[in-house]
Amino acid sequence: MDWDWWASHATIATASIALIASLVAMRAIRVQRSIAKNRAAVDFFIKTEMDQPMLTAHAKYEAAALILAKHTANSTLMARFEASDDYAHVRSYLNIHELLAVGIRKGVIDEDVAYHFWADTLIRHCIECEVLIKRLRQRPNHGAAYLELTSLHERWSARVNEWHSKNRVVAMR
Repeated sequence: MDWDWWASHATIATASIALIASLVAMRAIRVQRSIAKNRAAVDFFIKTEMDQPMLTAHAKYEAAALILAKHTANSTLMARFEASDDYAHVRSYLNIHELLAVGIRKGVIDEDVAYHFWADTLIRHCIECEVLIKRLRQRPNHGAAYLELTSLHERWSARVNEWHSKNRVVAMR
């Protein structure tokens, strides 16, 4: 090959190299974004599992959820519960779940990592607080309360149910 051939194909070679470089750069960006989302999920869960104020908030939620369970059948008792500190403890922990759900929807937190670590907890808490969330949504300007949380709950519940339908659960002896 002579210099004339190289000269006539230089634009094609330049465009090809630029295309390959852009594909490599896009792949690197995707990998970096995936790593960042995974780290955000892990950081979130390290905070919820190791941070003393978060552990205290969870303990207060668990105690308040037991009280909530005794009040859900009666609207008078629910109104009394809503005026208590226990209500604030439940709402505080639901806000943590809502924050996670928003982070997932916005693509900041990796959903698969969050699902594998937190699905059971989130699903259980949504079931425990279903009546409270419905009552809250009936208030003026609260119709979208915990919308991201309940949407994530539905998605994860469906995912758990699908897994159970495909996998035989073996009882432990």
